[in-house]
Amino acid sequence: MLEFSKERILEYLNSKGQRYLTDPSNIKPVYFRNRVRNELLPVLEELNPAYLSVLSKNISLINEEEKFIKKLAADTCSKLLKKQNGIVDIDLQDFSNLERTLKRRVLREAIFSIKGDLLRIEYKHIETVLKNYKQFGFTLELPGNVLIYRDYKSLKLGPGDAFKPQKIRKSIVEVGKKISLKPDSSYFESSLVKKCKSSSLAVCLDYDKIKPPLVIRSRKAGDRFKPLGAKGTKKLQDFMVDKKIPKFSRDSIILVEDREKILWVAGYEIDERAKIENGTKKMLQLRIR
Repeated sequence: MLEFSKERILEYLNSKGQRYLTDPSNIKPVYFRNRVRNELLPVLEELNPAYLSVLSKNISLINEEEKFIKKLAADTCSKLLKKQNGIVDIDLQDFSNLERTLKRRVLREAIFSIKGDLLRIEYKHIETVLKNYKQFGFTLELPGNVLIYRDYKSLKLGPGDAFKPQKIRKSIVEVGKKISLKPDSSYFESSLVKKCKSSSLAVCLDYDKIKPPLVIRSRKAGDRFKPLGAKGTKKLQDFMVDKKIPKFSRDSIILVEDREKILWVAGYEIDERAKIENGTKKMLQLRIR
């Protein structure tokens, strides 16, 4: 009906002898819609008599493209969103490869699958996720008790009470070999390297300062380490509090240790006593992928 003016519609009704009602509230300027209809649109028509036709065509194009994007987003979500035990899991690599427009749609669909609606979910919430999701440990609480958390390999969404601690199985690590980190299908590896590229999930240490064997495990009571740059050791619990690490995720953070000390709080910090210095001869890279 948008392509037909009010005059044409009334003309048609009169030609058919069809009676109609006029809503008197439509002429009251107290409503914004009436000001648009009665004040703005006549000015647009005066400036461009064909504005209604142009507007109608543009809206039709937008509707067609919206249908296409919805279909594309639905297909993407069916492949990308994995829901188990009330938590939606989004693979980080696949998500990162999407165009920003599709990322927004995927996030909204994931939130909808948790909440059942999108009430109070605003543009700023989605943009905050898009800005920070590459940062390990990123956490955001959304209206309606929805929690978003970025772990080692995925972005997880679910009700706040659905997230439960998942401890890391204690394992001995041989240099040059990989160890699977269930249940998120990521793995840990260590290797001697000549050049090192560091990130939150890849660090390099002075191999000669390490006392093998290497062990990966979850935290335990009394854990201490010496954060990079610190003068003394610090309780791991205090470190996690200072870093604002959510309580539910603290047991699932990987610790790498040798016979004497914690070497790496994976995703956060290495130990000062294992750092690379000018005299370092061998570099050991620890990485989670």
